[in-house]
Formats: sequence, structure tokens, C-alpha cells
Amino acid sequence: MKSILYFSNNLSSELHSGYSIVTYEQLKILSLENKVTLINFYTSFAYTTELDIEVINIKSSFDIWDRLSLPHSLPINYKEFQYVVFNSPEQVQYISKFKSIKKIYLVNNSQYQKSRNTGLNINNLEEKMCKLADINLFLSNNDFIYFKSLGLVRKDDEIITPFINHNQVKKHDRIPKTILITTNFEAEYNKESLRWFLEEVYPLLPTDIRISISGKGDFDRISKEYKNIKFLSFVTRDELINLYNTNKLYINPTIHGSGIQIKMLEALSYGIQVVSTNYSNIFPNVIPSSDNPEKLANLIVANLDSKSSFNFQHFNSINSSRFLKLFAH
Repeated sequence: MKSILYFSNNLSSELHSGYSIVTYEQLKILSLENKVTLINFYTSFAYTTELDIEVINIKSSFDIWDRLSLPHSLPINYKEFQYVVFNSPEQVQYISKFKSIKKIYLVNNSQYQKSRNTGLNINNLEEKMCKLADINLFLSNNDFIYFKSLGLVRKDDEIITPFINHNQVKKHDRIPKTILITTNFEAEYNKESLRWFLEEVYPLLPTDIRISISGKGDFDRISKEYKNIKFLSFVTRDELINLYNTNKLYINPTIHGSGIQIKMLEALSYGIQVVSTNYSNIFPNVIPSSDNPEKLANLIVANLDSKSSFNFQHFNSINSSRFLKLFAH
């Protein structure tokens, strides 16, 4: 059993984002075989009773540029840990305090793409963290490719895709030729992604396919144009679970935006087969994907005819073994 210190900026009273869910699942896996201490720079973390970890909540603040401002000193003994995990570039101010401890950085560049585009200093902090950490773990292939282009990927660095939470999957047959898309139509990048799918991919699909689209937004203006698409708008949690359990295929048509694809993580957790664009595919070795409309349409048709479903237990088993191995020496 190793002693691990884990820094996080994204855990609060709710698991409100894809990255917070990823962090929670990593903590859960690590705590199975190790003694884990979480330093949480946020409000109090509400899920401590579900995890066998020690939690130190430290209130943080933001400066006038909306950058996280962290305290200079921490209430810990730096020498008692064998590993330290960082998951945000602002935490780089602490990395020099762990000179003889193995330092691991969880890289998620897309989360900071907006800050990068507005010219803030996040990119410099991120690159500094990558250079000072002993191992960089990339949460997606896109992150790996981006940092490799900067010359910041080393031989021990790896891609560790997010773990998938287990949700109850009802044992009944899925309805043939049915597709589910969930989206927040109020977000501009989701609106553009759905528009791209409807204009470029949808016309290439067989007419006997039935598609359900749920999420926030006003679909009234477009709902009359597509006879075999049912625009559900916002649905209850129970209704959404039923959609995950009864539809044959889930499509994530996101073509740009930022962050971890929480909707893909949730869909996979119900065992539904997923097809996505390359851009949104955080599991490139598992999920079939393409950014080409014709190829994506062909993948959709092929997977609608497939009798397989996504085995997240097997995926998590392989992924967690790779992750825990990094903390075994």
C-alpha cells in the first residue's frame, strides 16, 4: 500500500462536470489499494463517505482575470507521501516541494482551451508542469497529440482514458434501428454540432431509422423538418435512463467545444453502443468514430445492425490495471 497525495480543483458538493467525475473515479480506484489524501481547492467535497480517503478542503479564490489563486503553504507533511498527483496547471507552485517524491500530472488541455485562446498564462503553467512532472498522463488522444507537437511527451508518459461509472442496465432487448442523442441545445457549439449532423450526416441514413434527441433548448423551429426524429427537449432523470436502456445506439456528434465528454461517459455506463466524431472520441481504441459525414453514416448503420453492447466492466478492468501499475513501485 502506497501513500498518495492527490491535488484537485474541481470537486464540490456535486459531481457537476466531466472532469469532476473523472477525478472521483480515479480517487475511487486509487483508494482500493492505497492510502490516499485529497487536497481539494474548492468548497467542501460531499462524497467523502463513499471513498476511503482523507480529505483536506482548502478554500481558494479567483483573481480579476478569473485565474485560480492558491495558498502558498499547505497543512501537510510533504515527506510522508510516496506519490503526488496534480490535475491542474495552477498547482505547479507546489511541485518543487516534492523533490524526492514521484510526481504525476494528469493532463487535460481541452479544459483550458478557452483560457489559452484569451491569452491568459495557463498555457505557460501547463507546459512548466509537464516539464517538471516525472510522468504525464493524458486523458485523451487529442491531449497527447497536442503536447507531443510541443515536444513535451516523454517515453514514460501515457494516455489514461477516464474510468466509466457503473450504472444499472436493465436486462431487456433494445429497440432495433433506434438512436439517441443528448445535447444542450442552448450551448452554441452543441447547436453547431447538431446542425452539422442534421445537414451532413442525417440525409445519408436509411429512412426507417428513428432518432430521439433530448436536452435543453428550443427545438420547435427544426422539429417539423425531420419526420423520423423525435425532439424530446428536457426529460426527467428516469426518462433519460429509460432512453439509455431502450435505444440501440448512442451518437455523440460534437465537432468542437471543450472539456471531457460527460454525455459519452454517461451513455457508455449504461452499456449502450456509441458512435462519435473523431473530435469527441475520448476512447479512440474502443469507440468507432469519424469526422467524415459518409464514413460516420456508415458506422452508424453498421453498429445499428450489431448485436454487441459496450462492456464497460471489461474496459474499466484493463484501464484500472494500467493506472494502478503506475503507483506500484
